[in-house]
Amino acid sequence: MLTKITNGVFIAQFFNTAILILLVYANLEEVSPSIGSILDGQFRDYSPKWYTLVGNNIAQTLLLNAFMPIITESIPVLISSLQRCRDRGFAMGDKALYQTKQT
Repeated sequence: MLTKITNGVFIAQFFNTAILILLVYANLEEVSPSIGSILDGQFRDYSPKWYTLVGNNIAQTLLLNAFMPIITESIPVLISSLQRCRDRGFAMGDKALYQTKQT
């Protein structure tokens, strides 16, 4: 089941990241007039403007997908560390762990 979920997420993410963006910006009037009426984007071919607009969006998405798992896994660790520091009163060293209250 985990393999099926992983493969399904990969296919959906690949389609959303690469294929869909290329189709939205593609102008396919030269390929077929019927398809060109549906997919009438602003780029007929790869050009410097395509790279600055579409290529930049694809690169940003890939970088976000590369670093978000690391960030989402490290946030709970940082939160628990901060909570432990707060419980100690933000004191450092061994004495902070074994303080006794005198009355």
